[in-house]
Amino acid sequence: MILVGKQGIRGDLPEEIARLEDLTAHLEKLASGQMPSERELLIAPLLERFVLTSRPRPCLSGQQTGHPLLKGSLIRTSEIWVIAPTWMRTYSRLYRLGEPLFSEFLHAFE
Repeated sequence: MILVGKQGIRGDLPEEIARLEDLTAHLEKLASGQMPSERELLIAPLLERFVLTSRPRPCLSGQQTGHPLLKGSLIRTSEIWVIAPTWMRTYSRLYRLGEPLFSEFLHAFE
């Protein structure tokens, strides 16, 4: 997550960009029907005795207005990639931010 506040941008923005570009390139290959090559699979880490689980990333919950897909007042966003005092960019869209439930939230931007 990238934090934009009074002290500038905190977080490794170039690393996040590189990670997203790599993911995008991989997804574009899959979309064109290209599967991982034997070499890519050979050098990839091996995971054994695995189970499906989840690791939550930061998101926000709150009362929404004007979301194009989610209905109802209370929602939970997708994971946050960039957040500033008045806006945030999640995995799927840009949000304007109104007042937080707790004012302590704004201290992160000082």
